[in-house]
Amino acid sequence: MCRWNSVIKRRVYKVRGSNTLWHMDGNEKLRPWSFYVHGCVDGHARLVIYLQCSNNKRASTVLSIFLGGVDVYGWPSRVRGDFGTENNRVEAAMNLFFIFIFIFISTTYIPL
Repeated sequence: MCRWNSVIKRRVYKVRGSNTLWHMDGNEKLRPWSFYVHGCVDGHARLVIYLQCSNNKRASTVLSIFLGGVDVYGWPSRVRGDFGTENNRVEAAMNLFFIFIFIFISTTYIPL
């Protein structure tokens, strides 16, 4: 019974389904050698959407990597990331996508 005292109690984490929430982040540990690792994981399936190494962390680079993941797996409902400036274009792309979908659905006429 003694060995169960060292077990880490983890929180319950629930996401409704695939493509509901993506978690994205960048790693700068190899910055002195100009390596930046960008990664994204599906919150439900724990599927690695993308994991790519680049020589910069510009917002345009992160957006192009994100859109590559979107081409393969489709648009997520939400994306969770840190408040870094490299994620600004991903946020803008998500907002534009959902505004476009809202306008398209609200202007589509469906005859009864």
